[in-house]
Amino acid sequence: MPEQHPIPQQISSYSFKLVGDMTLKQFSQLAGGALISLLFYASPLHSLIKWPLIILSFMFGVALAFLPIEDRALSTWIVIFFRSIYSPTYFVWRKGGIKDFFALEEGAAGAPAVVIAEKKEERAELLEPVIKTTPSVEKLEEKEKSFLSKMTQNFIAPGTTVVITATPLHTYRPGQPVRGGAAINVPQTKSTTVIHKGLSEPEALQSRWQKTQEEPKMETTPPSFTPMATTSFTATKMAQFSQDEMPPIPPTRANIIVGQVLAPDGKIIEGAILEIRDSEGRPVRALKTNRLGHFSIATPLLDGRYEIITEKDGFEFDQVYFDAQDKIIPPVAIWAKSGSTEINQFKT
Repeated sequence: MPEQHPIPQQISSYSFKLVGDMTLKQFSQLAGGALISLLFYASPLHSLIKWPLIILSFMFGVALAFLPIEDRALSTWIVIFFRSIYSPTYFVWRKGGIKDFFALEEGAAGAPAVVIAEKKEERAELLEPVIKTTPSVEKLEEKEKSFLSKMTQNFIAPGTTVVITATPLHTYRPGQPVRGGAAINVPQTKSTTVIHKGLSEPEALQSRWQKTQEEPKMETTPPSFTPMATTSFTATKMAQFSQDEMPPIPPTRANIIVGQVLAPDGKIIEGAILEIRDSEGRPVRALKTNRLGHFSIATPLLDGRYEIITEKDGFEFDQVYFDAQDKIIPPVAIWAKSGSTEINQFKT
């Protein structure tokens, strides 16, 4: 019977077995442990100290050769242990001084240097510029005070002299003279300066009114605006609420609409398409009746007035409306104006 393939196993490298079933590395580790044990055995130490050292050194050599931990040799774990102890654990990142990164050639901009702090004194020196660059609260308060002082200068105290400069609404430049005729002189408007010194409010208003009457009036044509097409709210009658014609289960949350679509003869209408629109004519829900003619929504509507537009081949419906007022809405019964389920079944 063939042996099963051991999983997991080391498949990335292959070691040749040179000494029996051992590799040269395993043999050297085992021989090194035995040699150290032999040296302890030949030493003039006391037997209580000699024999524990002999056993420990020999077992250590066996562990190095034949005791891997998580597919790694014991020697690898020892190297990783001492490397992690003596490797630095504090790193300080500094922003590089490269201002125009895109102007450099490809490969010229290297990674920012990372400074490694080896001692406590070096850590304090590295962290000192970071602490100094943090903004203080006093500087922020000074900026707020200067901003408030600038804002107070914009307000004018009563009784001061106010200078109003009238800027021309339209500026015309005299054009070139017309060929075959005299040049056209276009009048230019001049800026005027009005100074009010200590005038009362009625007198200031009267003087402004006189100035506006004296100035020539310019006729301006208001721009024409084309209003966008809007959908009007065309619902004709209120939605009928029914509790008798096999209504669906009443809702338990506010602004949830449920109902049933019925033919003029009282039979249910399956597969009718319903569209719920808001007061501005925008569709907010689209529904379809099931085999019992029922329809319902899952999420509540916003407060307001809505209309229901119903469509079904062979039937005509009026557009009905209802009000959502953050209350429980009873089931709605929508009746067709004309049409018959028998004719509709015959067509299908």
